[in-house]
Order: sequence, then C-alpha cells, then structure tokens
Amino acid sequence: MKKLIFVAVVLLFATNTKAQIKTYSTSGFDFILSYALLDDTLNPNVIPRFSCFLHINQNFHFDVAKHFGLFTGYGVRNIGFIAKYNDALNTTKKYRTYNFSVPFGFKIGTFGDKDPFFFFAGAALDIPFHFKEKTFWDNKKVSKNTEWLSDRVNLLQPSAFIGFTFPNKSSLKIQYFFLDYINRNYSYTESGTTYQPYGRFNASNIIAISYGRYFTGIKK
Repeated sequence: MKKLIFVAVVLLFATNTKAQIKTYSTSGFDFILSYALLDDTLNPNVIPRFSCFLHINQNFHFDVAKHFGLFTGYGVRNIGFIAKYNDALNTTKKYRTYNFSVPFGFKIGTFGDKDPFFFFAGAALDIPFHFKEKTFWDNKKVSKNTEWLSDRVNLLQPSAFIGFTFPNKSSLKIQYFFLDYINRNYSYTESGTTYQPYGRFNASNIIAISYGRYFTGIKK
C-alpha cells in the first residue's frame, strides 16, 4: 500500500508540473565484471569474468525536479561466470548469456550534459536470449554449447542496482540478481537416460560491477 501511495504521489506531482518536467534520452556503453555466488556441491573456485562486448543501452529520463529524476530504458548486456574444478581433468566451465535488460530507477544530484554528478538506484528485469557454455580440460576446450532462449538458464532475472555518475560522465554501477542464474531443474534425455547437468547447483546468483558511460549523448 505504501508503494502504491508513493507512486500515486509521484504521478500526481508529475501531472501538476508537466510543463516543468524535463524529458530527454541518453545512450551509452560499459564494461562488466560479473561473478557468481555459487553453491555447487563440487566446490569449484569461482573466477570473476570480464566482458567488454556487447553492452549497449538507451535510457529515457524524466527530471521532475532540479535534483530529482526518474529513468527507464532498455539495453543488451553480456554476463556470466567461470567455475574451475579441482578434479583429475582440471575442468573449467564458462557460462555466458546475452541479456535484454529493462531498468526502472531514480536519480538524485546534478544532471545535465556538463559536469553531471548524481546517485542512482533502481531495479531491472533481464531476459537471457542467447546462452553459451564452454568446457575446458587442462585449459584445452573440449566442448561448446550455444542456444537461443535456452532452458539452461532462468528466463526472467530480476535485479536491483545502485551507482554513481561522475563529472567526467562515466558511471559505476553494482547490480545483484535475486534469482538463480542457472536453472538447476534443467534436464535432457539421451539414449534413454535423463540427465540433470546442473542438479548439483544449490544457488547461482550473479553480482555484476559495471563501469562505462550510461547517461551520455543527451537527446531532447
């Protein structure tokens, strides 16, 4: 109920001050370091995964006051993690998805094209549309699996984020995904036998640290 009242007040304020609301769009890109809080019964070492492609975004801004605004938009992001196992084959697994992401957030601070400085936070909903899994033995790739809209990962991945945009127009963001990245219930049948390759995963929550230019290229 409190959230509903808050939204109603914001909408009422926006309606009464329509002429004062500043609207514009921005575009940007970033680099992402992603990591998994992995609970795997085989106890692998989880290695942070750095990616610089493909991360693009388009955001739509609604500055309802001089130092307060709302934004939403869409983007494409590349996230995943690496797990290294201490077995006889020195197995390494690399998981990656391209996600279509829709954020909803607010910002507090100084906006504009020159010397911006503000805090932002909000929530996002990601939909993984392309999945890739690679397997290495002794650092030699032995298999690769790619799928569109794969059942190997959970289709809807909500998250929360906080960050800062600095006067040099760069932004730093930390994002946490609430649901498991890997679908531990995924199964397939081969030669009459059913396999659950991720059944040993009790949790696989992603944390992503992004640095780049989220709110640049302002267009009214």
